[in-house]
Amino acid sequence: MNTKGVDFNSDKVLAREFLSNFADNNGEAKYLNILQDVANHKTRSVQIDLEDLIEYKDLDEEFLRRVTENTRRYIGIFADAIDELMPEPTEAFIDDDHDILMTQRSDEGTEGADGSDPRQKMPPEIRRFFEVYIRASSKGRPFTIREVKASNIGQLVRIAGIVTRCSDVKPLMQVAVYTCEDCGFEIYQEVTARVFMPLFECPSRRCVTNKSKGNVILQLRASKFLRFQEAKIQELSEHVPKGHIPRTMTVHLRGELTRKVGYFLPIALN
Repeated sequence: MNTKGVDFNSDKVLAREFLSNFADNNGEAKYLNILQDVANHKTRSVQIDLEDLIEYKDLDEEFLRRVTENTRRYIGIFADAIDELMPEPTEAFIDDDHDILMTQRSDEGTEGADGSDPRQKMPPEIRRFFEVYIRASSKGRPFTIREVKASNIGQLVRIAGIVTRCSDVKPLMQVAVYTCEDCGFEIYQEVTARVFMPLFECPSRRCVTNKSKGNVILQLRASKFLRFQEAKIQELSEHVPKGHIPRTMTVHLRGELTRKVGYFLPIALN
């Protein structure tokens, strides 16, 4: 999708208005209720239905097209809008490790940051205790595996297939947190791929002034991880042309979407 000329700030305003004003069939604020459950730690996922976007009367059709054609970017835009709309918790809950670490960071303030490097600023991903998903519409025929092309990269697609293999659930680094032994600064590195190059030198102004590379240590407990699972799906038998071999596709599942699929083998009964 060509993003030239697209005002993402305006689209964030549209996303915030949709989350604030959309009402279900009972007249209740659907997504505001979900955000309240997230604030009360009852759920960790915010699932945005594409059919709700289609039914929302005040939504621009061009905005809907951009969401379906640039879905990964707009997941981040909806997450930014949710950050602004997140209500205060109304029920007591037990603090987890994330809550404790965030409390410690807020108490410490910005003592360790000099603002000279963006990696010393706390990214919004490490503050979030929720995940955002956009669910495709159930209307219409899903894609077959053979119909998914390179032009669909980054888009929202619905695929029909059968799961043939699932990996174990493993941790996936989302934000790596480092501490410099020389100056004590906390450095953040956002990870957007399965593999990444860790930092070896401290970028702080103090270490640069002292011409010291700084010894940075990866803090695993302070870093943020997501659950990650890999699944193999194979096209259905009715989608395979005669004389052809069934095609397969690898699907990456993250966060709350893990452990939602599986495969089952028949067992002989005596």
